[in-house]
Amino acid sequence: MPFNNYFFRALANWPDYFDSAWSALAPGVGTYAFEQYANELRAAAVLDPSPAAEADWSALGSLEDIQPFTDSIHYVLPKLVLITTCLDLGLAPDPQHSAPCHAAWPPARESFPW
Repeated sequence: MPFNNYFFRALANWPDYFDSAWSALAPGVGTYAFEQYANELRAAAVLDPSPAAEADWSALGSLEDIQPFTDSIHYVLPKLVLITTCLDLGLAPDPQHSAPCHAAWPPARESFPW
């Protein structure tokens, strides 16, 4: 990523919490199952064409200039949703169960399967 997300910059204000939370989350964040869940969120975020899809977006300027930023946000936001959900629910991914899980989304509040 070419930038640090505001979420992590905000957490840096509480370094003890951030360190312990990241230590708990990091082993699961790099797993195949975590990537699969992020991919599922990305797929769910693709909307059907709306009336805005017919707009002349090129009239706004050079779309090539914003494409890298748009691509990076599309890549990272599902991961941030998963991480913030884990933190909100007090969960830590379990790296020992990193195989893709085909359970219904969202998983039970008690644990995520990664």
